[in-house]
Amino acid sequence: MRPGWIARQAQEIAQDPVLRFLGALLALTCLFNAFFFDTNGFAERMSDTLDPVCWYFWPDCHLFRFPWAELTPFLVRSFQVLAVFCGALFLRPRSVKAAWFLLLGLTLCRHLVVLMSFENMGNYHYMPVIASYVFLFLPQKKLVFPIFVTMFYLGASLLKFNAEWLSGSALWAPRFPLPLELVRLGCFYVVLLEAVLVLLLFHPKAVVRWAVFAQLVLFHLVSTIWVGWFYPSIMLSLLAFFPLQWRLDGDAAAPARALFSGKLRPVNVAAILLFAAAQLSPWALGGRSSVSGEGRTFSLNMLDARVRCHFLVQVRLKDRVLDASDDGRGMRAARIHCDPMVVISKIRNICRSESGNTDFLGVDAIMVSKKSSDPAYRTLFNLTDACRRDLSADFWGRFQGVSQP
Repeated sequence: MRPGWIARQAQEIAQDPVLRFLGALLALTCLFNAFFFDTNGFAERMSDTLDPVCWYFWPDCHLFRFPWAELTPFLVRSFQVLAVFCGALFLRPRSVKAAWFLLLGLTLCRHLVVLMSFENMGNYHYMPVIASYVFLFLPQKKLVFPIFVTMFYLGASLLKFNAEWLSGSALWAPRFPLPLELVRLGCFYVVLLEAVLVLLLFHPKAVVRWAVFAQLVLFHLVSTIWVGWFYPSIMLSLLAFFPLQWRLDGDAAAPARALFSGKLRPVNVAAILLFAAAQLSPWALGGRSSVSGEGRTFSLNMLDARVRCHFLVQVRLKDRVLDASDDGRGMRAARIHCDPMVVISKIRNICRSESGNTDFLGVDAIMVSKKSSDPAYRTLFNLTDACRRDLSADFWGRFQGVSQP
């Protein structure tokens, strides 16, 4: 009798030491995730029922908050313990099936946390979650996993083919001064590395692929100057699959050969095409997604441009007008602080919280935005009596009344 689908996934992993080590590495990303949440305002976001920043496809995320904020540290510690336990289970062939279920649970928790607040978005969540799903659900894991990791870099490079990134103006100031020309040279080289050189990870000659691998490691180590420890830790964990495969398996070119010779199973080809289409969605929609955010729900969301914005949210009452623009949280993450979704979510929260107030007349809002290299700001939206408007968005995240910049 043929084993069940889950049993086949676990069996494929259990029979291959490379895949068991990969499972442990993905569990390690869960551990990094827990440490990151422990220091990044996670408890406040998960318990905020008054002013959460909801994704456009889940505007009622305020109904799904964690009511006991004081228990959040205990949950984070439990997640850390389970991540370590999961990694240990993957290293023993007999316990791989249990590890498979535990990694699935941890991955679903990570995914849910991202969905519960737009402030939790980030490539450092997007990529390990996608990688975990690929590892858990797709067959031919040793062939398809490195293809997806390579596509992460290719997708990132697509967003960087613009003057903002290549000039270095997309980056904020590093933690210590660097010459501008060196930064510009580095930005250009990153595009070359992600768009071209990364493909040489499948080169049959060891000296070539190890040279590229070393450059990717150096790139992520240097990036800590701008992005801190978490993002590089995630990427280095995913990249670690390559030397494991090279040392224990030896056939570095097998994934590329399988892709172009038609030896990948249809489900894997479909998954690769779907992921590639998702990376192209910001380009397909036109406009400038780095400013409007449109199309980046399904794709990587790189810091490919430094966006500047101003917005004004006014609450009209019978006897006065209040400025509700500042929520007291300070600057949000650089990738989202100028995303229209943040302001529209704020408007929606005000409309909901003031709906029973007899003195409440309405909300007016305006938002202007631009890339740092643009000569002037452009109006993204100017909403009068916003509570009476349709604040929904379409499948791609395009809001009613928000113009393409």
